[in-house]
Amino acid sequence: MMKSPEPDITCQIPLSLYPVHHQIVMDEHRYKVVIAGRRFNKTGMLLAAMAKHLTEPVINTLTGTTLPHRISYIAPTLTQAKAIFWERAKSFFAPVLAGKNEVDKILFFKNGGELRLWGSDVQPDKARGGYDSFQAFDEFTYHRPGVYEAVFRARQSDTQASAWFVGTPNGFNHGYAFFKRAREYPDTYKAWQYPSMAGGYVSESEAMLARQELSETQWRQEYGAEFIGMEDRVVLDWSFANLDVECTYQPNRPLYISCDFNVGAMAWAIFQRVGGEYRFIDEIALRNVNITKSAECLAERYKNHKAGILITGDSSGNSRNVLSTELSQTAYPQIVGVLREEYHLNNVAVDLNRNNNPKKQDRLDALNHIVKNAEGSIRLKVNPLTAPVIAFTMERACYIPYSSHVNEPNPREIAQEPMQVFVPHMIDAVSYGVWRYDPLPSKILQTKRNPKMIWK
Repeated sequence: MMKSPEPDITCQIPLSLYPVHHQIVMDEHRYKVVIAGRRFNKTGMLLAAMAKHLTEPVINTLTGTTLPHRISYIAPTLTQAKAIFWERAKSFFAPVLAGKNEVDKILFFKNGGELRLWGSDVQPDKARGGYDSFQAFDEFTYHRPGVYEAVFRARQSDTQASAWFVGTPNGFNHGYAFFKRAREYPDTYKAWQYPSMAGGYVSESEAMLARQELSETQWRQEYGAEFIGMEDRVVLDWSFANLDVECTYQPNRPLYISCDFNVGAMAWAIFQRVGGEYRFIDEIALRNVNITKSAECLAERYKNHKAGILITGDSSGNSRNVLSTELSQTAYPQIVGVLREEYHLNNVAVDLNRNNNPKKQDRLDALNHIVKNAEGSIRLKVNPLTAPVIAFTMERACYIPYSSHVNEPNPREIAQEPMQVFVPHMIDAVSYGVWRYDPLPSKILQTKRNPKMIWK
């Protein structure tokens, strides 16, 4: 059996943590995602986490044998790893080091453990074949996408190693995707988001001085640690707080189906209203199908729903045929026909604004108002597990630069991310539904709803 770790190895290492760092280091989740502003002392926090790890035994989960510690520190490039971490790590761990390899950037601990530096840019395949007991991905939002999954994830399996993903936001890239995992997998992931000032190393006065020198977008991302994508985002204040995996189907509440009809991409948003909240729990997002097929898909999922179904959306669907298999029927009567005649769902009604749609900007203003209003109230939630296209749409929809038209993805963008094809259509579907029941007071069309349509 290999030598077991010295239980008090870090007693020789001076540790001084700011309270917020201490809270994160002591948390017991296996995967930690820390999004923080510049100069938050993220690297110092990682060193403290590594020191704590060296006090804990490393067990092969298959054989039960004790293994030496194997710590990997991964930066976007090996050059960055050297510049950010190498000298600081040598100084920090000096009391417990048995030696070092300056060429391969490896520290050897007195207890038989090792700490090695990697870069995700050059020959990451060199990392294949070994195991890790702890992994730290620094400046993770600037790593080459996919390297973690392709190379480093398998290195955790022998010991069920923990991993930290730390960095400053860089738009809505893979770093944001990992940040969202805390909502999707709360048992294993936990995420934190802090501005620079929370780390104790940047004063409020310095942060305000930087705000005068940087653009608002730059300051919000680099100091405020906010995820900011394109300046032309349609949903302005969409954030992590709008995602909720506990936002699930409730059979005792009415279902609302908000439809947008398109030849290549059928987009229907399915939501329920709880109090003043809009909870998007499901979706129909299908390519190259007709309305009958879409309606059948809806009916199969909710054929036992008894609390009523209201269908709304694009009013023009009530006056024209869209991919109909029966030329005599327009869109909404066809949907109702499938639900009633084929699936015997009789508590179905169409609830539309008569003859005309609201202006697109009015719809989008109403949508933004419930995503987050000026007082900070959030009234729109999306379950990213059951409505992934809606969640993707809300964070990715953008305007064509210098216009008020929502961007249509090109074939190359669709090939890279197939959900892109639904974005301009799903944003319409969601905003039709929101505007129908929650228009901004100054923008209500002077057209009365027909109450007889409800539950007809």
